Amino acid sequence: MADRWPFVGRVREAARIDSLVASGVGALVLGEPGIGKSALVRHVCERTGTSARAERVFGHAASSGTPYEAFAAVITSADGAVVSPAEVARRVDDACARPAGTAVLFVVEDAHLLDERSAQVLLQLAADGTATVLATALDTDLPTGVARLWRDGWCERIELGAMSDPDVADLIETVLDAPVDAVTAHAFAARAEGNPLLLRELLSAALDAATLVWRGTAWTLAGEPPVSTGIRELVRTRLRALPEQHRSALETVAAGEPLALGIAVELLGEAMVDELDAQRLITVRAGLAGPQLSSAHPLHGEVLRADTPPLRLRRIRLSLASRLEAAATPSPHDLVRAALWRLDSGQADDPARLLAAARAARSVRLDTAERLARRAHEVSGSLQATLLLAEILTHTGRTAEAKALTAALPPDSLTQADREALVYCAAMGQGLMTGDTAAGAELVAGVLSGVPAASNRLRGLYAALLAFDARSAQALDVAGPLLEHPAEYRAVDPVARTFAAIGGVGAQYWLGHTRRALELADAVLADAAAVREAVPFGAAGIELIACCALLDEGEFDRAEARALRLQARAAADNDPFAGPRAEYCLARVDLARGRPGTALRRLRRCLVALTPFDQSFVRHISSMLARAAVGVGELSGAAEALDACADAPRMKTYEPEFELAVAALHAAELRLPEAVDRAAWAAGVAADREQWNVAVAGYHDAARYGGARAVLLPLRAAATHVDGTFARCLVDHAAALAARDPAALDELARRFDAGGVLALAAEVAAEAAVAHAAAGQFRAARASAARSRILRARCEGVPAPWLAGAELAVPLTPRERQIAALAGRGDSDAAIAGGLGISTRTVQTHLARVYSKLGISGRHQLAARLAGEPVAT
Repeated sequence: MADRWPFVGRVREAARIDSLVASGVGALVLGEPGIGKSALVRHVCERTGTSARAERVFGHAASSGTPYEAFAAVITSADGAVVSPAEVARRVDDACARPAGTAVLFVVEDAHLLDERSAQVLLQLAADGTATVLATALDTDLPTGVARLWRDGWCERIELGAMSDPDVADLIETVLDAPVDAVTAHAFAARAEGNPLLLRELLSAALDAATLVWRGTAWTLAGEPPVSTGIRELVRTRLRALPEQHRSALETVAAGEPLALGIAVELLGEAMVDELDAQRLITVRAGLAGPQLSSAHPLHGEVLRADTPPLRLRRIRLSLASRLEAAATPSPHDLVRAALWRLDSGQADDPARLLAAARAARSVRLDTAERLARRAHEVSGSLQATLLLAEILTHTGRTAEAKALTAALPPDSLTQADREALVYCAAMGQGLMTGDTAAGAELVAGVLSGVPAASNRLRGLYAALLAFDARSAQALDVAGPLLEHPAEYRAVDPVARTFAAIGGVGAQYWLGHTRRALELADAVLADAAAVREAVPFGAAGIELIACCALLDEGEFDRAEARALRLQARAAADNDPFAGPRAEYCLARVDLARGRPGTALRRLRRCLVALTPFDQSFVRHISSMLARAAVGVGELSGAAEALDACADAPRMKTYEPEFELAVAALHAAELRLPEAVDRAAWAAGVAADREQWNVAVAGYHDAARYGGARAVLLPLRAAATHVDGTFARCLVDHAAALAARDPAALDELARRFDAGGVLALAAEVAAEAAVAHAAAGQFRAARASAARSRILRARCEGVPAPWLAGAELAVPLTPRERQIAALAGRGDSDAAIAGGLGISTRTVQTHLARVYSKLGISGRHQLAARLAGEPVAT
């Protein structure tokens, strides 16, 4: 790893310090050691170009006792005791070279270690207006002069907390230059608690121990992440000085953390809990069932557990297990922990307790649920244990193993509910897991038609399979009675409602009824969350569709807020289904907002985090990843993403969007006629299946690639089925392109900008510049081109290649732009001719006209001129 880590995250804090420095106010950045205070200040200085002119001052942990120690360079030992802070400040000001009328930027590291006189000098410089101070310090007792910097208004306090889990994941992936699977990122984030210094130590230790390994697509942990020797010794040094009774109490907390406050008081005594809290050896946080105790830092607990003798640790945990199980209403999490402690101790022989814990574990971790269910199956061999294990195996993508397990069940022993459980496993395996949703739906339909008393759970499952088979109207017919009759709503089993909602919400979304989709999603989400142990993917899947509905309405802020809440819940619960779905939703927001690079990272993270159960979505996510790669100009990466999923299961509802990704790649390669045909064909397929939102997006893509006149009528027809105003904006865009109306394009660029659709706003402004130039309106063309440049600067990625040179406001024809872009990227005349199906002489004729219009003499100047760079003529 690099000696100096890249700077990631802290966007809000960095922007705040930027604005403060620009206005002449400083910042006092406070936080715990290693939290990234110095990195933030360094990043701000580098980004604003102030690093070179900044003066640096350091507090000293081991002070020499010299007056004005931080400014020793401007005083002598003889006058240090007699000069005043004002005099030292004047000398410092004289010693600093800077342009007249500007303030010195003072970067102060470890300001809490400054001696009082140095702190007074710093305050004097700020008060005189000769210095702007950027200081870092621990949030502890500060020297009077430093404290007055913010009390007197010369600095603003910036309290730097832990990095968020997504920022930790971004930092790890940036350092390793590759995706990291979600479980691994969560493990490092939890141990480091958002502290970059601890994260670096943990990551280095995992790489050195080969515990963090490359699996071909992502970095993943091959075992428990190790703690570096340095961190372990720091923790041990602090704990070594504790009295024996304190250490013993901490071992109990570490063995069972998080530990309910009531159990901790019962085991340790109220006085001991108070002492541990006063010494900051434990932390108390709110839990679902009340306050919970944990070690002051996750690494403290880890070191304590590693150092506790095994027999003592076993004794403590068995005692805790008994207390958790004896609770009047033990939480699912406590049931699971107690069962695992007994399993690890060789005492897990109670089938009923194991089954209860396994069912509870399905809402926590499927691998844990499988372990407990498998043990229950081994101990009892009961029908309930076998069926539960089969369902868990289905949810982890091992349908063949589930089928083999249930094949041995005696038919006479099965109840109607048991048979439906087997149908569920078979339908999910044949439908979602292979992408053959039609076969899965027919399997369920056969049972429903032959068994009048079949449960609503099967009907809900049938609705979900119909929706994913692009039979939305039929899905609504089946789901409607389970979802849309208020008088009967609460009488329906919440598991059945959850399945029905997956089908009903999805069907409404694909039909373009985004508002109704959102209403249904919000109505059923609480039920879906409550039955997560039975339908672990339900709530997350419904949230994903709701986010997509908001995106189709152009409600990007609401979609992003919803996706961020889903991401937070995924991190809190370690939910293997919610995590990748949140990344997908956020990536879709990023694509709309002109952040394809960020979207690319999210989609890569999403792909590697998919569970085996979710493999039917690989092809769709890969298509979105390809679109993001196109957005940043990684055409080979886009092609690889599309090729890599050629053999993945094909879900009927998502195939049109895969074809739209292929069309986007064709367009980026400037194979525009092929791109128009592919996009229009995919949109037509979506329209035939009544996936109106996909049809609108596809026809709009075809219009962007040059087919506006051909697709305008079907685009208008498709948009009439879709709620919200965003679809109308896309129709207006296609109409303006078809009419070559520069004024309409200018207005649309403003509308897209106001809605936060920055990449499209920049593209439309460039189209307006092209249209103005073609009409000879060169002043208006330059204004539109300038707007496009400003919008493009707010985006990531590369501009649309078919608009190459648009921001130059030069009247090139579409064919001239196409040939200029191909030549500018290095294609030979013969290669261009072969790709476009024209003669080499025609290519050369077009290029000659391009050179003349751009005011250049040949191909060697073309790329620079298209990029807007000045060239010598």
